[in-house]
Amino acid sequence: VLPAALLLDLDGTLVDSEAFHAEGIARYMAEQGHVLTDEEKHFVIGHAWQEIFEFLRVEERVGISIEDLQALSIEAKEKLEAEGHPGLTVLEGARELVALAVELKIPVCIVSGSSRAEIEHALGSLGFGDSLEFYYGCEDYEHGKPAPDGYLKAAKTLGIEPERCLV
Repeated sequence: VLPAALLLDLDGTLVDSEAFHAEGIARYMAEQGHVLTDEEKHFVIGHAWQEIFEFLRVEERVGISIEDLQALSIEAKEKLEAEGHPGLTVLEGARELVALAVELKIPVCIVSGSSRAEIEHALGSLGFGDSLEFYYGCEDYEHGKPAPDGYLKAAKTLGIEPERCLV
């Protein structure tokens, strides 16, 4: 039995981006005079924006909002790419998986802990943005992973019972 929908994470599932993401945040913070410790850089990998923002004490240290940090870290990543950093790497099989789902007429959505702007940036590398029904970023639901909020919202938006979705 085929799933009724394919709900995909972005970072670590479709693209290898988390180390690059951490580097962008570290670069921005360093430009503001706050060099991140190894522990702080490591924490960024695998955590949602809300957790990163709190753990790094960004508001206290730099005086900006989480939305500003998201935007400014994208700018920092663009600078890194301009300097020759490889940026995002599409993971093996990612494009093929989405192509197969589309061929089988299975709706595909991205549900990510990244911001919508970061998802849009990654879609350029992935090359299948037109194949997606939609995508949700961290600002589209209250609780990040491991809470299921984003996936439940995506299933509801599609009008499909969550248990019929492949996550």
